[in-house]
Amino acid sequence: MMSSAIATAIDILLFTLVFTQFLPVLESELISGFIGMVINFILQKKYVFDLQRNQIVAFMLSIALSFLALFLGGLLIDFLVGFELLAAYLIIPKLMVMAAKFFFNYFTKRWIFEKKGINGKPIN
Repeated sequence: MMSSAIATAIDILLFTLVFTQFLPVLESELISGFIGMVINFILQKKYVFDLQRNQIVAFMLSIALSFLALFLGGLLIDFLVGFELLAAYLIIPKLMVMAAKFFFNYFTKRWIFEKKGINGKPIN
């Protein structure tokens, strides 16, 4: 949970304080999310999961699934800011999207690192 919290904090800071000052929301979400994703992979590899795959394969799978989550999250945040209330408070749609991505990323990373499914049992 701490690795996600650290990566999330960096993601939120970059999104709210840096990128949205210079870029549209979708691009800001994609860039800050990518940086958070790389930081999270490094921390998860070292502290969270027991790597059961080749490190390169795990990284490539992690990147691919994280990009999918990042892209879908970017589309979702772009949709959510179409609502006046959410557009006024960008942190609300950002947190909503991050919560959805957290669960997706946890279960896909568990499969990537440890070859375990949702139920925690090994799968190939």
